[in-house]
Amino acid sequence: MKSLEIEESYYSPRISFDVRHNEFVISGESYLEHAYEFYKPVINWLEQYLKNNKNPLTIQFQLTYFNTPSSGMIFTILKMLEEYQQAQHIPIKIAWFVSPNNEELLAEGEMFKEDFPTLPFEFKIPTMVA
Repeated sequence: MKSLEIEESYYSPRISFDVRHNEFVISGESYLEHAYEFYKPVINWLEQYLKNNKNPLTIQFQLTYFNTPSSGMIFTILKMLEEYQQAQHIPIKIAWFVSPNNEELLAEGEMFKEDFPTLPFEFKIPTMVA
């Protein structure tokens, strides 16, 4: 299966799902009014990929902002990954990147962690260099 690459636009995030390294990244801003239309092909691709994947994978959320419809789609992706991990016993790691001053995004990540307690979340907060 080929890697999935979708370039970032003004309203949508960059999607970079690298099958060679099993590293999947969603980055940028996601404030789509119709998030389902954007994320549905991503979710379909991920469903197909997981059917044959036997290796641990990492998904990185490097979002600087996302709206409520996008939050629902992130929830859907995390739910799919949790169910896959539980059924297949293949490790999945969630890396949640957040800037030091973005308390709202950190709180969102912490809520997702509570919603999916079997997924190992790692919060990545870069330190500020003076």
